Amino acid sequence: MRFFGSKGIRFSDTTTKCCIGFIDLVNSTKNTLMFYNSQETRKYYTTFINSIYEIVKKNQGKIIKNIGDSVLFYFPKTCDNPSMASLAEVLDCGFEILNNRQKVNNELAKQNFPPFNYRLSLDHGTVEIALSGEYNQLDLFGSTVNLCAKINSISRHNKLIVGQNLFRRLNAYSNYFEKKYTFTKSASYEISLDNAYSTYIIEKRLSNVPVIKTSKDLDQSVSHYSNGLVTTKSPYIINEEEYIKEIECRHYDITKKIVIIDDDPDVLSSLKLFLRDSKYHVTLFTEAGQALEYFQSNPFYNNLLVIADIRMKQLNGFQLYLHIKCMDPTIKFLFITAYDIIDEVSALIPGFDKSNILKKPIDQRAFLNKVKHLLPS
Repeated sequence: MRFFGSKGIRFSDTTTKCCIGFIDLVNSTKNTLMFYNSQETRKYYTTFINSIYEIVKKNQGKIIKNIGDSVLFYFPKTCDNPSMASLAEVLDCGFEILNNRQKVNNELAKQNFPPFNYRLSLDHGTVEIALSGEYNQLDLFGSTVNLCAKINSISRHNKLIVGQNLFRRLNAYSNYFEKKYTFTKSASYEISLDNAYSTYIIEKRLSNVPVIKTSKDLDQSVSHYSNGLVTTKSPYIINEEEYIKEIECRHYDITKKIVIIDDDPDVLSSLKLFLRDSKYHVTLFTEAGQALEYFQSNPFYNNLLVIADIRMKQLNGFQLYLHIKCMDPTIKFLFITAYDIIDEVSALIPGFDKSNILKKPIDQRAFLNKVKHLLPS
């Protein structure tokens, strides 16, 4: 991984996807105004930040920075292709922070300090990595960080809230997580007039169903699996069905995927025929709305190319592009159109590569070359 940029901040030349957390101390400004001196203020914030630091570290996370009365942290083990176990650690971290609040508040009460109340949000998505400052402090940037902070502002006090991108990841392993937690749809953050980002409150079930390994063979197969899956040292015990699901999810995550949207079935048939000898997993839609529902329920955005007509009813290609890029900016996009509207695309999507717009009727060789360039097989 190479870093480049000015002396003040140096961005990496690569991006990654990971789980991040954002915790905000509620009413801290009001509370600290009541303190007698600055020493009390320092002690108040030190207690908050250090208590969060210890729990995040214990659950394999890392603190990125504190911003006043807020702390940003992330989980390196969830980078790119998170396993079920690494996602479980993320939730464990969130609940341990909330459960530890009462213990910390008891200590604060002994010093006549006001209690802590938290807004706590978790999410998963693409982040830009940078080093900043004289001491090369790791920092994270991008829409995932921004959204996690935004949904934090609308979350309920002392509840664990997750964004829709992390929810989709958890839902891929619903057989495991729904035994341990309940998921309730909560407030949405309005990105634009027609684009809302959903959030979910997660709570632990009162009676947890025990999850037990089913065979010695499973123990042996897991213990010899070495690329990030659950191992025999993991505290997360899974049964054979869940283990198979884990394997399937990770395999599909690395599969090259193409989604094609066009309201003309003949165009879809032709493009699918062009791809008949490829190793891509191809999904077709005649309506952009149906495609959007598919993306909103699908957690696997790695290795994904979207091919979309521009002029479609209800939801056009431009609108679909903006919705999808909000979900994951690394998704590749190829427009197809029967019109000469390259200038229109440039005006609506500044910086979009004009070579990623193909004119109908589609030339098979040009189409395949472009697909292989955007999504090498």
